[in-house]
Parts: sequence; C-alpha cells; structure tokens
Amino acid sequence: MFERNSVDQGSDDNRKTIAVKMHFEDGQVVSGVCYVAKTRSLGEELNQPGAFLDFEPYDGERAFISKSTIVRMLRLDVPKADQLTRSKYFNDTADPYTILNVQRGELPAVIQAAYHKLAKQYHPDRFSGLDLPPEMSAYAADMSRRVNEAYSMLLVAEKDAAVRHAAEAAAAAAPKNAYEAFRMHAASRPS
Repeated sequence: MFERNSVDQGSDDNRKTIAVKMHFEDGQVVSGVCYVAKTRSLGEELNQPGAFLDFEPYDGERAFISKSTIVRMLRLDVPKADQLTRSKYFNDTADPYTILNVQRGELPAVIQAAYHKLAKQYHPDRFSGLDLPPEMSAYAADMSRRVNEAYSMLLVAEKDAAVRHAAEAAAAAAPKNAYEAFRMHAASRPS
C-alpha cells in the first residue's frame, strides 16, 4: 500500500465514503471505507482508468491500494433512511420484549443475552470512528437508548415480581388472627 497524498485526490468535500469488505490476492480480508467522487458509484470508481483506490480500513490508516490486488469487494449493507423508519423497532410501542426480541416469560439469562447482543450491536463507540449519514447515527443512538431502557424496564419488573412474591409468601406464613399469633409465639419459646 502507498501513502496517501492529499494533493493527488483534492478535497474530501467532493468525495463520499462507501463501506466495503475487500478480499485481496494474498488472502487478506479487510473492512473499511472507500473514498469515491460524489458523482460516481463504487462500480464507476473501480472501472475508472486509474490504478489505485483511496481506501481506509477501520483499524488502519488511509492509503491508496492497487486495484489489481483486489480479488473481491463486497459493499456492506447500510440501511437507507426509509428502511430505518420502517423498522419494527421504530414503532410507537415501548414493549421491552419486542425491542429485545424475546418472548414474554423468557428466562432472565436469555433476556440478558439478548440485551448484551443488542447493546454491543448498537453501542455508540462502535460507530464513533465512522463517517455515517446523520440518519444512521440517529438510528444507532436511538436503538442504543431503547435497548438500555427496555432492559431496565424488565429488570425493574423482575425485581418487583420478586418483592411481590416474597410479600405474598410472608403473608401466607403470617398468622391470620391474634390467637394464631399467640400459638406461634408460644411454640417458638424454649420450654
């Protein structure tokens, strides 16, 4: 790979980023973003006469790579703005089971696993280094907030159920009247 020279490509104001996964001749697979002219698609950029592509891996530095070393390139599917608003998660209900994609009455361990999976998927730090469109950033932030709120709601409901169950058990074991209370007290005293 060659170092990037900003004079060669001009300003980034005239360029857009496209998230891709590239497979190279040497078997290496790298995910990152390609910088292409705003007026071109990724296919048009690859078919341009130039021998190099402006690429920045997610875990590396931006550089020019030789187009001839690329064996396969997959565009990573980033949802379009209209897909985000149609998502099942963007409904007006605040049902925590729907948000976490679990069934009612599911075991706490399953709910926790679903929460951890979604929390990692939508965590803000995961997207902090990416140049995402504003609607995608808003979607990720909203989903992170919704996932955390849904899990908090289920935790509170679980604790309330445990307290209610303990109170019901204590009430069932409690004496029904003064006579039973006296008998229980007398039976517990040492002779």
